[in-house]
Amino acid sequence: MGTVASAHRNTSVARAMDTGTVQRLFHRLRVEESKTTLSEGQLLALPEFRWFPKVVNAFRDLDSDFDGKVDSLSFLCYVILWSQTTWDEKIPLLFKVADFGSKGYLVLDEMHFLLSTLRSVLSISCLFDSSSADSPRVGGETGRASGVVALSRTAFKESLLSGDRRGAMSMNASRGISLEFFASWCEISSAFQKMKAWVDQNLERPADAVEDERHWKALRVVDYVREEQAQQLEALESHLNALRVEETHRDTRFSEVFRTTLAELDNLCTKLRACAASQRSDCKTVAESVEKMSADRLLVNTRLREHNEQLLRSVLAQQASFRDEFHRACKLLDSALASTYADATPGSSVLITKNRVAALQSEHFAAQPSARKGSNLAQSVSVPFRESIISKRKQQQTQGGEGASPARTDKRLLPPTASVRGVSPGGSPPVNSGTSQASLSPTGSTSPHPLKTLWGLGEGGEEGEGNAKSQGASAAVVPCVAVGDYGVPKGYEGQILGLKQGERVRVIGQDSKSGWWYGKKEDGEEGMSLYVCFSSRDALCV
Repeated sequence: MGTVASAHRNTSVARAMDTGTVQRLFHRLRVEESKTTLSEGQLLALPEFRWFPKVVNAFRDLDSDFDGKVDSLSFLCYVILWSQTTWDEKIPLLFKVADFGSKGYLVLDEMHFLLSTLRSVLSISCLFDSSSADSPRVGGETGRASGVVALSRTAFKESLLSGDRRGAMSMNASRGISLEFFASWCEISSAFQKMKAWVDQNLERPADAVEDERHWKALRVVDYVREEQAQQLEALESHLNALRVEETHRDTRFSEVFRTTLAELDNLCTKLRACAASQRSDCKTVAESVEKMSADRLLVNTRLREHNEQLLRSVLAQQASFRDEFHRACKLLDSALASTYADATPGSSVLITKNRVAALQSEHFAAQPSARKGSNLAQSVSVPFRESIISKRKQQQTQGGEGASPARTDKRLLPPTASVRGVSPGGSPPVNSGTSQASLSPTGSTSPHPLKTLWGLGEGGEEGEGNAKSQGASAAVVPCVAVGDYGVPKGYEGQILGLKQGERVRVIGQDSKSGWWYGKKEDGEEGMSLYVCFSSRDALCV
């Protein structure tokens, strides 16, 4: 049972229902399902209340005997009285509620039961006075906590047959009370007019706004995903624009493949831009609609809520399509990079680009805001920097011929005293989960890897450790120093060593299959030899 304040506050859900919603609810309860009682679970399962879980508060107000059930007639009367329908619409609905069997007319018992139910529904606020001139209090209290007054059938009949209305009522009662007579009686009955005035007076009092929490939550989720996809699209276009201005030597076959790939990427980017624009428009429409309904303090437009729900479903479908198209575009971009940089070596700018594009597809990358914040995708493929790389490449080709590779003059060939960004003297970049195995050792090379030479390792893997000792202590003890916090990639917890800032690792050898280097922590920590891989974030040593 409700108090004065809570009962009025709980009517906000019924106030959110317009005429169409009330009619659908009536048809569902009285025609389709023919429910006589409602439980709390059955009420929440109704489609009309799927966005309003607070309707259970009104249910508990109506549950006067605390048995967990409410009479469907009482609930329908409650919704009709407090809904945003006019009295010209409420009276026919009330007539249909009391017309058991859909006869088209009411008998005296049905009319008496209807008016008693209306008084019972309004009495839950503890303010409605059920006494009236036409309907004297007969029978006293019924013992219910709400103080509902029971009106006997005899007293009700006497009140209807009083005065000049005796003949008309007797004639209508013999063949049934029609809707027209019921409407005219409602206009002249002092009891009904008193009830009508009390309802209108309380409808003018503002109730708490019905917050559409589920719509707001769904909107926040889809809007967050939309912003993430917009950032991914921006990064993809940045890589594509940088790839257009890249100068490289290709044969005829690679040139044709490159042009075809770029054309497909252009089409995909156009689709992605259109999808992003459609998502932005739909999210804006839903946000404005929900804000407007919240500002009006009432959600009176059921069709508008259904339209918002349809827009949210459309946005979710568009986001799923965006993910599929974006993954396809990333694969095409990788293909274009492969045809452009067939001789790419570790530390080159294209590997940074490839690894960052791969990271865009990674769920781990999308779930780490700090990683997104710390990475400047556009800067990593800036045109001036690429032009400097191109000029160096041309100079190397001029000096060493067409077959010269920039790998032979990589920064990692510098002596151990040299220092590069993100790498200690003689060390490799920190561990990162986004590293491509192709970047760890250039293919097609028979000479020892530059890192093997630097660390004093030969071609024999771990046997190179003995060669390192023979070449001097300075080459054998050169460690790899971690300059950042990098976690172990998922699925490689037992193989790859997770480094923290300032930790040092002594390199032991290189895996002959994967090309990853492996070693142990310099602090003497026991354990198996763990792999150390290059970092795509800091592999660019300039």
